[in-house]
Amino acid sequence: MIKLVECNGKPVAKLSDSPGKTICHDKAFVRALREAFDLPPIKKAS
Repeated sequence: MIKLVECNGKPVAKLSDSPGKTICHDKAFVRALREAFDLPPIKKAS
């Protein structure tokens, strides 16, 4: 399995409703994507 984490020097992300399944090394990028697509923030699993 290959998981893309960057493309041409820019971050990429996999968004998920499950906290452990969101994949991205850039937390600010994930927040911006969630805001752009009107998705709720993910709460950390306890």
